[in-house]
Amino acid sequence: MYDSKFIQTLKKIHRKDLKRLAAFIESPYFNKKEELLVCFKYLITFYPDFDDLIALSYEKVFEAVLPHTPFSKKEVGYWLSDLNTLLEEFLTIEHLNKKTLLKKTFLLDTYTELGLETSFQKILREANIALEAFPYRNSEYFFYSYLLSVAKNLHFDRQRKHDFDESLQHSTDQLDKYYLSEKLRYSSEIVNRHNLLAHRYQIDAVNELLDSLHDKFYEVPVIGIYAAVLRSLQMQEGNEAAFQQLKTLLLQYDHILPKGEARGLYLYACNYCAIKTHQGILQYGHDMLELYQTMLERDYAYDGSGYLSPWTYTNIIRSSSRLGRLEWGSDFAEQYKERIDPRLRDNCYYFNKAYLCFQDKNYADTLKWLNLVVFDDLFYTCEVKLLMLKVYYTTNETDAFFSLTESFEVYLRRNKVMAANKKTGYMNFVKLVVKIMSVQRGNNTKLSKIEQQVKETEMLVDRLWLIERIHQKK
Repeated sequence: MYDSKFIQTLKKIHRKDLKRLAAFIESPYFNKKEELLVCFKYLITFYPDFDDLIALSYEKVFEAVLPHTPFSKKEVGYWLSDLNTLLEEFLTIEHLNKKTLLKKTFLLDTYTELGLETSFQKILREANIALEAFPYRNSEYFFYSYLLSVAKNLHFDRQRKHDFDESLQHSTDQLDKYYLSEKLRYSSEIVNRHNLLAHRYQIDAVNELLDSLHDKFYEVPVIGIYAAVLRSLQMQEGNEAAFQQLKTLLLQYDHILPKGEARGLYLYACNYCAIKTHQGILQYGHDMLELYQTMLERDYAYDGSGYLSPWTYTNIIRSSSRLGRLEWGSDFAEQYKERIDPRLRDNCYYFNKAYLCFQDKNYADTLKWLNLVVFDDLFYTCEVKLLMLKVYYTTNETDAFFSLTESFEVYLRRNKVMAANKKTGYMNFVKLVVKIMSVQRGNNTKLSKIEQQVKETEMLVDRLWLIERIHQKK
């Protein structure tokens, strides 16, 4: 009973919605079975935990609905199934009621079919006003604009007029904008995941998509933004212009997008900066911190649940530390740690405390905090090992250092989930840091060769840290 779909969904319903749900189930239009209403009223008394296993047994539920009747477990199962169907219909209607423009386009189609011209024109005026007042100018806006144009065109066709109909042209224009903004958005995420994970996506058509864009579409801000995202994610030579265009467009037009969508776009830009700083191009550290600060100022830094992503938290601390703003990063770590999802908070906080201690040359506390981190994520597993290697190198703990390099390489080779470029970046770091560790101080010939190798290695994490270690030994 406790595991039934109905109860598991009911647990997630907000308390303020229960009265409307009860009214929905009481309505004979939707529910003609009295047993379902009685069953619902009994079950809802155990909301929200539904943890009274005895009272929620099949026998007790049946007795509450049909007392003095022979027990039938199958009948209770039918009630739960029917109640779940009603609940799903309620959720669908509740969601539709939030889509004012979608409802109006449906109503326009109905009035066209019924031939009610006056009613059609009244709803059309309301729909036009609602569309103009729609707060965003993203793909959702173009979708509603397209549907409204289709409704107008259908109405025009039903009137059988031999005249010019501007709604037909408008329909195709809005459909193009909707399609391109959505296609670019999904293509951006596909390329992003392709870069991060070992799973392969089909990305061959990306260049064709970008090449197919006419100049007129770049005048649509959301299309221009996603095109810049996609070009920057390709990480090709010369894509710095795409990043700068993305940053400019975001700062100018982020208000036309829902917060969640704007947040995702800022994170694309930040990820680009992170990749560039890993390549040793320090100027992007300033760009990244500015972008994160803008996200905090404009309230884009938090997810739909109001939490700060652990990765955003980590990247802000890292970017501030790289710029020599260690005190600012430490203050941020303490000030914002409570904004992280409680389920993810401890690991994130412990790792970043370790990182800050390392930057402050407090190596004993670095290891203390790292030992508290649980390896439940690829990022933490690799980054903790990486930071430990740096500590052992810096403190000249050679036995621990070489033992960890061996185990780290084994872990990387066996990992089948991590994207190849990420894995290669870590593998190359391990190989190069071992070479640096093994060279005697003052052996400038060998050190210079290794430095050249560090600079020429394409896939490599923490390039600048390795170069700094080489210079210390010269």
